[in-house]
Amino acid sequence: MRANRGEGAVLTDVSLDAVQNKLGEYLDQMKAASPCWELPLGFEEVLRARLLAGVQSYGDASFELPMQMILGEIRQEAIDLPGWAFIAWSKLRGLKSDEADMVRNALMSFAVQGADLWLRIGRLQNLINVWESASQRPPVPAERNPRKQKA
Repeated sequence: MRANRGEGAVLTDVSLDAVQNKLGEYLDQMKAASPCWELPLGFEEVLRARLLAGVQSYGDASFELPMQMILGEIRQEAIDLPGWAFIAWSKLRGLKSDEADMVRNALMSFAVQGADLWLRIGRLQNLINVWESASQRPPVPAERNPRKQKA
């Protein structure tokens, strides 16, 4: 999926505008979703730089993907969290120290969060499948649809 996106990438104002002008709104909504949470220092700059690098590499291709493919990409990233945590955990496995225990515990927390995200994204994909299937059904005539009948 990823290998094909960069070939012949076309850069238009869609993705560039989204990153330059809409990222602030997105980050504000992230903060509003969890009022006690604050953006980590430097997070916005790093995210903006990664998004702009993606725009340069892929043009609008990422912004034009169907929702299911986007969620699939997010789900792949979520499974990478426990995968990379496993690799780091493996390197620390034989070490005996309070510091190594602390790092292993942090890695386990990352792994659990990644597994939880992977599961939740899968549920979201299922919900969108149902939603998209329902939107493609022919409309129910008013006489058979109780919500559209007049009281």
